[in-house]
Amino acid sequence: MVTWDFKSLKSRIQELISDTDYKRLDQYMNAFDWKGKAVGFHLNEAYICFEKFSDCSLDNYITLINKLVNNVPFPEFHSAKAKREISIVSAAMIVHSLPETLAQILAIYLQLPAKNIHQISVSTVLHAMKQSKIKEKFENLITSDEYLYINAFVNTSKHISLVKPMYSFAFDGTTIHSIAFDDFSYKGTNFESIRDEVLIDYIQKLRTACVEIGAEI
Repeated sequence: MVTWDFKSLKSRIQELISDTDYKRLDQYMNAFDWKGKAVGFHLNEAYICFEKFSDCSLDNYITLINKLVNNVPFPEFHSAKAKREISIVSAAMIVHSLPETLAQILAIYLQLPAKNIHQISVSTVLHAMKQSKIKEKFENLITSDEYLYINAFVNTSKHISLVKPMYSFAFDGTTIHSIAFDDFSYKGTNFESIRDEVLIDYIQKLRTACVEIGAEI
């Protein structure tokens, strides 16, 4: 697993930037570290709460289906499903902000002209960066399928309406059942319904890509 040596970057750049910028850098790197850990926490919670339902034997699976189809009270399952939904959405909300926090760090590290934090974003930083391996990786990050989906998912959930979670049965030989998030549209782009394990994979890949860019710095 790739890691980012925060201490090394801070020590290398401290003498090259102002005290104000160094304090900002320290603040953003601490935020990046906290958010990365928070994403891991929520994904772990999503796994733990649903573990007993995610790998059912055939007999248990049939029992589960019968209870759900016949509306038999099943509070333990419904509680676990709700916790998993909340944990995954929370992880998506937090990981969505990692590229923006990374942009703040890159702006200081590369001494880009923008000083107002509200004028710094993934797009403004990418536009201001000179061609380099870091810029290439950053551009690949914010144009990736993972980032585009999570960006649309989070902004739709924040500003328009929650992307509806549903309980899904599948018979494809790999996933018997799972939570699925409904299809939705964001700024003219349609996003298909995906299962929770796919969204978890997107979240993990986005977090890893951000850390890899930090390690490249």
